[in-house]
Amino acid sequence: MRITREEYVSRRELLAGQLERRGLGGVVLFDPHYVSYYTGFVFAPTERPLAFAMRADTRGGMLVPRLEVEHAQANAAVQEIAHYD
Repeated sequence: MRITREEYVSRRELLAGQLERRGLGGVVLFDPHYVSYYTGFVFAPTERPLAFAMRADTRGGMLVPRLEVEHAQANAAVQEIAHYD
Protein backbone atom coordinates (compact mmCIF):
# COMPACT_ATOMS: atom_id res chain seq x y z
CA MET A 1 0.00 0.00 0.00
CA ARG A 2 1.37 3.40 -0.98
CA ILE A 3 0.64 6.64 0.87
CA THR A 4 -0.89 9.15 -1.52
CA ARG A 5 0.39 12.63 -2.27
CA GLU A 6 -2.92 13.93 -0.90
CA GLU A 7 -2.17 12.29 2.46
CA TYR A 8 1.18 14.13 2.67
CA VAL A 9 -0.59 17.38 1.82
CA SER A 10 -3.11 16.69 4.60
CA ARG A 11 -0.31 16.01 7.09
CA ARG A 12 1.40 19.29 6.20
CA GLU A 13 -1.89 21.17 6.55
CA LEU A 14 -2.28 19.77 10.07
CA LEU A 15 1.30 20.80 10.85
CA ALA A 16 0.57 24.28 9.47
CA GLY A 17 -2.40 24.51 11.83
CA GLN A 18 -0.12 23.73 14.76
CA LEU A 19 2.33 26.40 13.61
CA GLU A 20 -0.43 29.00 13.42
CA ARG A 21 -1.79 28.08 16.86
CA ARG A 22 1.68 28.54 18.31
CA GLY A 23 2.32 31.79 16.47
CA LEU A 24 5.20 30.35 14.44
CA GLY A 25 6.02 31.35 10.88
CA GLY A 26 7.45 27.99 9.83
CA VAL A 27 9.37 24.87 10.69
CA VAL A 28 12.59 23.17 9.57
CA LEU A 29 12.86 19.43 10.13
CA PHE A 30 16.07 17.40 9.88
CA ASP A 31 15.08 14.12 11.52
CA PRO A 32 14.64 11.38 8.85
CA HIS A 33 11.42 10.13 10.45
CA TYR A 34 9.78 13.56 10.40
CA VAL A 35 10.99 14.27 6.86
CA SER A 36 9.56 10.95 5.71
CA TYR A 37 6.25 11.52 7.54
CA TYR A 38 5.63 14.90 5.94
CA THR A 39 7.16 14.34 2.48
CA GLY A 40 7.34 10.62 1.76
CA PHE A 41 11.07 10.92 1.14
CA VAL A 42 13.00 8.11 2.81
CA PHE A 43 16.77 8.45 3.12
CA ALA A 44 19.68 7.18 5.14
CA PRO A 45 21.18 10.03 7.18
CA THR A 46 24.86 10.60 6.49
CA GLU A 47 27.34 13.40 7.07
CA ARG A 48 25.42 15.38 4.40
CA PRO A 49 22.34 16.92 6.07
CA LEU A 50 18.95 17.04 4.44
CA ALA A 51 16.05 19.22 5.58
CA PHE A 52 12.35 19.80 4.99
CA ALA A 53 11.28 23.42 5.52
CA MET A 54 7.72 24.71 5.49
CA ARG A 55 6.08 28.06 6.13
CA ALA A 56 2.85 28.31 8.10
CA ASP A 57 0.94 28.67 4.78
CA THR A 58 2.20 25.15 3.80
CA ARG A 59 4.55 26.44 1.13
CA GLY A 60 7.87 24.69 1.43
CA GLY A 61 10.30 22.17 0.14
CA MET A 62 13.49 20.32 0.76
CA LEU A 63 17.17 21.14 0.82
CA VAL A 64 19.20 18.10 -0.22
CA PRO A 65 22.79 17.31 -1.18
CA ARG A 66 23.36 17.44 -4.95
CA LEU A 67 23.71 13.65 -4.98
CA GLU A 68 20.11 13.29 -3.74
CA VAL A 69 18.35 15.69 -6.16
CA GLU A 70 17.02 13.09 -8.60
CA HIS A 71 16.03 10.76 -5.77
CA ALA A 72 14.13 13.58 -4.04
CA GLN A 73 12.46 14.74 -7.27
CA ALA A 74 11.17 11.23 -7.91
CA ASN A 75 10.05 10.44 -4.37
CA ALA A 76 9.25 13.54 -2.30
CA ALA A 77 5.74 15.00 -2.27
CA VAL A 78 6.89 18.63 -2.00
CA GLN A 79 6.63 21.75 -4.13
CA GLU A 80 10.31 22.66 -4.28
CA ILE A 81 13.66 20.91 -4.06
CA ALA A 82 16.89 22.87 -3.72
CA HIS A 83 20.37 21.43 -3.43
CA TYR A 84 23.83 22.23 -2.21
CA ASP A 85 27.12 20.89 -3.56
